[in-house]
Amino acid sequence: MLSRMSSGENFSKHLGQAAPSSWAIQIRVLTAVLSREIDVQSGRIAFGFVLVLLEPLFHIGIICLWHYLLRVLPVYGTSIVLFISTGIYPIFVFVHLSSRARATSTSAERRRYPIEGPLDFMISGTATILFAYILVGIMLFVGLAIFSTPQAIPFEFAAVFESVAALACMGFGFGLCNAMIDRVIPVWRYFWGAMARALILFSGALYVADFLPVYLRDVLVWNPVLHAVELFRQGFYPYYPTLIYDASYMWGCALAPVAIGLCLQRLFRRKSA
Repeated sequence: MLSRMSSGENFSKHLGQAAPSSWAIQIRVLTAVLSREIDVQSGRIAFGFVLVLLEPLFHIGIICLWHYLLRVLPVYGTSIVLFISTGIYPIFVFVHLSSRARATSTSAERRRYPIEGPLDFMISGTATILFAYILVGIMLFVGLAIFSTPQAIPFEFAAVFESVAALACMGFGFGLCNAMIDRVIPVWRYFWGAMARALILFSGALYVADFLPVYLRDVLVWNPVLHAVELFRQGFYPYYPTLIYDASYMWGCALAPVAIGLCLQRLFRRKSA
C-alpha cells in the first residue's frame, strides 16, 4: 500500500514537472526562432522598415492632397491629416500583420531543428512586424504633433493600445486562416491582398461611421476592423461618437480567427504527418 502511494506521489510530481518543462521548451523554441527571424531580416531591415513606413504615409498623403485640392473640410476635428492618419494606420496594422503571418507559414526552409514548426515562424514573423509598426506609429504621430497638430498625442493611451492589441490578434488569426486556405486554394493570397487593402473604403478611414445613414451603418457594423478603428480614434478625440462601437464584437472577431486558425493548423499537421 505504501509502495503504491509513493509511486502515485512520484507520478504526480513527474506530471507536475512535465507541463512546465514543455512550456519552457516551447518558449525557448519561440525565442530562438524570433532571434533568427530578426537576424534574417537584419540585412534588409532598413529597406523593409522604410517600405513599411512609406506605404501608409503614401496613402495618407494622397488622400489628404485630394481633400486639399477639393477644399473638403475635415470630417471630424480640426485636422484632416490627423483624422485620415487615425484611420489609415490601424487598418494597415491589420493588413500587414495578416499578410506577414500567412507569408511566414512557408518558412519551413529556415528550420534548423525538427521541433520547430510553421506556427513558431508565424508567431515570430507577426511579432517582428508588430514591433516595426509600433515604431512607425510613434514616429507618425509624434511627427504630426510637432508639425501639424498637438492633438496627435493621444489623450487616452489605453484605447489606442487596446485597438492595436485587438488588431494584432485579428491579423494573426486571419493570417493563420489564410495560410491554411493557401494550401487548398493557392491563388487565395492574391484575392486576400486586394480585399485587405479595400478595407480602407469599408473601415471608417475616410468617414465617421455614426454619421452615415442607418442602412449603411447596418452593413458596415459587421466589419470588425471598423470597430478597432473607432476605438483607435477614441484615444485621440475625447468626444468621438461611439454609437456603432461594440467591444465584445471586436474582441470576439479578434479571438475567434485565432482559435479557428489553430484548429485548422493542427488538422493539416495531422493529415501531413
